[in-house]
Amino acid sequence: MNPHVAGSLWGAGKPSEVISAPLSRNIDTVNTLEAKKSNIGVQRPRVLGGGTISPSKRESTSRVGIPRVTSVRARARPFTPKTHRRQVVHGRDAKVSPVGDVRPAGKKLAYPEGHQENYQNAFALPTAHSEPKSGVSTFVLSQYDRKGLSNVPPASLPFEAMTRNTEQKVNVSKFKVAPASKLSKLTFHYDPPVETCTLTPYFLIEDTEGNMRPRDPRDDVRFRWYRGQRCVCAICGKRGIMQCLTSLKAGIEVDETFFCSNQCLQINFKRKKNIFNSGPAAARLSQKWDSDPTESGRQCGDDKEAKANSLFSKMPPSWKDQWMLINKARSYVPRKIDVGRRLRLDAAVTSEKTGERVWSCLHTTSVMRAPSPPPPRRLLGSENTMSQPTFKVFCYNVLADIYATGYMYPYCPLWALQWSYRCERILRSILSTRAEIICLQEVQEDHFKKFFVPNLSKNGYDGIYKRKTRESRTSNPDAVDGCAIFYERNRFALRERHDIEFNKLADMHIPDRGLLRRMSKGNIGQILLLEELGKGGQGHGMICVGNTHIYWDPEYKDVKLWQTFMLIQQLQSHLQHRKHVPLILCGDFNSEVDSAVYKLLSERYLRTDHPILKDSNAQKMLSYYQSFDHTLPLESAYAAIGEPKYTNYTGHYIGTLDYIWYSNGTLRPVAILEIDDEKHLKKQTALPSPQYPSDHIFLLAEFAWN
Repeated sequence: MNPHVAGSLWGAGKPSEVISAPLSRNIDTVNTLEAKKSNIGVQRPRVLGGGTISPSKRESTSRVGIPRVTSVRARARPFTPKTHRRQVVHGRDAKVSPVGDVRPAGKKLAYPEGHQENYQNAFALPTAHSEPKSGVSTFVLSQYDRKGLSNVPPASLPFEAMTRNTEQKVNVSKFKVAPASKLSKLTFHYDPPVETCTLTPYFLIEDTEGNMRPRDPRDDVRFRWYRGQRCVCAICGKRGIMQCLTSLKAGIEVDETFFCSNQCLQINFKRKKNIFNSGPAAARLSQKWDSDPTESGRQCGDDKEAKANSLFSKMPPSWKDQWMLINKARSYVPRKIDVGRRLRLDAAVTSEKTGERVWSCLHTTSVMRAPSPPPPRRLLGSENTMSQPTFKVFCYNVLADIYATGYMYPYCPLWALQWSYRCERILRSILSTRAEIICLQEVQEDHFKKFFVPNLSKNGYDGIYKRKTRESRTSNPDAVDGCAIFYERNRFALRERHDIEFNKLADMHIPDRGLLRRMSKGNIGQILLLEELGKGGQGHGMICVGNTHIYWDPEYKDVKLWQTFMLIQQLQSHLQHRKHVPLILCGDFNSEVDSAVYKLLSERYLRTDHPILKDSNAQKMLSYYQSFDHTLPLESAYAAIGEPKYTNYTGHYIGTLDYIWYSNGTLRPVAILEIDDEKHLKKQTALPSPQYPSDHIFLLAEFAWN
């Protein structure tokens, strides 16, 4: 069913007639009827958007000087990706036939790593058991027919998980691929576009045999991005959806004739009422709409058809945008200059049969301004430390891109989940604290190399990374998250580094195969030994920094306890001959304040009759470890004022999972950063959101030496 635009009236008491006219994808015009007594003061808005006008609503006549405005409520037309999946060939795997179909066959279809995502864009779904092996990812493609995609079962996975990050081309040169004919199914993942958020089109190639297929390296695909005219509400600065022809006819600047709602249109009339009723503007407005001498007469003359297409006729034509070429790459990142302007993408593939390019055109709505950053947070602390040096420790789970999907966070706009948008806000949060030690979790290896290292290095940091010991679930081998520690190179120098792999520790300490499989979750930890340089080379000596990300599943409390215990054992072994070296331990422990993990860290022991140890798996674990205790004098930095109510705030869970621990004998916290107010987090349901780039809240503590 096509969306419709319903007309209503502001500033008038009786219904009258509304002209019904279809609205195209471009900016179209909606007019009110001419006032019976006078044209002065009648505002004529034309609506920017899609839909049709309902003829059932009627507008009323009004007194002279009172505007008669048609308020238009248009149902939006954002691109809604299909949530179904294409059928996967089971039993026997698939191969590509000479005509481009995917049919059951005896051989597996294997593509080099780095190319699977493009086939995901073509609705091809990897099998659950496919693992990268010897540099090759093996997966099964879905079935096609000659008319397009067929056999559509219900969805089991989010559509956006298959279609995001599809920049890489596919090397299928060893398969026969029919020549390209034209582009098909050209769409954007989301609309409207947002400033700083990468906009990438998705498409299929229709070949000469009539089949749909993904892009092949031999396909000559061209892209051209255009920027339109600025279209921003003259009152509030939001995206404009209507244009006031009265203001335009009165000689007002074009940029000041767009509005986002009837309320802003009303405010505009009140502000410009004196202009409309006096001077040259009044003379222009006194002319009838269907015979305006300055517009219709000058442009149309006696041509009735041209006169009907005049801007000031009773049925003005669609608003014609002015396009300027801005880019020729596949993806485009809207900038500040694009805010309030529409974008147009022209894409074409060269037909191998005719040698011609068949261009397809795709428009967006106006580019939105990037949301403002969240409100600043206060640093809570009363101790005066001006006479002694301090250092800040920053802890943040940044939410890896592989987990930031619309399936996990359906309340968050898709554009706000894009890494290209979130990464800049994450970096801004890190740099705003000016912390000397930064501990991050859920950092993808490719993002560590390409984003965090270059940007933090420019700001005086060096960093160490450790990825989790698990395989990538995508064609990108670096799409695995891990932990990273950055330190200010002018303040600290790296002396030792130790990586902890809990899978290896489980293999060394747990002979039971069943328990070993349960404990092997691929989580890791980091231990760095830093030397403080201080001013003039005079520092306080060494400091040990730990960082970890404990397993997440609430049904595996015994695994969380075991991983935390093994981490403490490793810290003790590295610090047993350095008893006076202070310790900082940060991480996402995925454990609440009343958990066994928190009790073990804060109280240094866990009783064997603790409820968590009564589980059958925990009983097996007790046969290898007689007790759970340690000698590290750890205390939570936030415990002095009470642990926060939440550090993780999502639509399905709210609680405290992240901590900054310190050795209370050698360090003392002098200030901590307060947690964001819940009313700010609730503005857009939960985290992540356009203002908050992660589902976690970062922690910051400032320490002084004892």
